[in-house]
Amino acid sequence: MYYESTYKMFEEFSKAIDKYINYYNNERIQSKTKWTSPVKYRETSTIQTINDTIEPINKFIHV
Repeated sequence: MYYESTYKMFEEFSKAIDKYINYYNNERIQSKTKWTSPVKYRETSTIQTINDTIEPINKFIHV
């Protein structure tokens, strides 16, 4: 990561920061996201929210 390296130019440092931010926001896994990446967790949560919304509507329609 950026603190383990020496950068000769600001652009190198900036790219390293961008790479880490991308990793942190999109790839890292942790227990609070059920051991998935943040992106996968958000996708799963969105699908579950949609399903939770549609289920009562389907029950109402098919009654």
